[in-house]
Amino acid sequence: MDLDDSLRRRLYVSFITIGIFFPLVTFFFLQFFILKSFAKADILADASHVTVNINHNWRMLAKGSQINSFRVVALTVSKITDKKLRGEAEQMVDSFEGSRMRLEGEGDFVRAVGARSQGKYSLILVNYDPKNRNKELAPITLTHLENGTYSTSITTVGGVTVKNEGSIVVDGIMKRTIFMAPNQITLITLEREK
Repeated sequence: MDLDDSLRRRLYVSFITIGIFFPLVTFFFLQFFILKSFAKADILADASHVTVNINHNWRMLAKGSQINSFRVVALTVSKITDKKLRGEAEQMVDSFEGSRMRLEGEGDFVRAVGARSQGKYSLILVNYDPKNRNKELAPITLTHLENGTYSTSITTVGGVTVKNEGSIVVDGIMKRTIFMAPNQITLITLEREK
């Protein structure tokens, strides 16, 4: 074995070590940095669930297929600096109860989380835009409803509540279009009238 072979082997081992070690260190550093920034917003995230330190209803909603939407909802709530508006947003999410609803068709900015309980359907829509520029008309279609008369309520954080009684559902479908300003949080509730 001459000097060139010895040097070549050491360089080869060094490159292999760097090739394995550097990506792992980078990965763990980024994970720590990202989790640290989420912790500042009272959010702890990992691959299977999100826990927000508000109440059990948040945890109930933060599992399964809606995990990315839930992160966006929680992140948007955490970005509200006005204490009154943040409290209003937290109460809005706390009002969720029941089982999660399957949702489809979310866009780049508008995300939703839904739950239903004993004939009451609730949706939280969020238009999360860090640049504060995107406005959208979000079309909403609720399907597989029982035919009948429903009352709807649309509430925005820091805004007004619009109530509409006597909405008639035919063929199990109800459609609405909601204007979403940048970073707006909207709660839509639909309850069957008896």
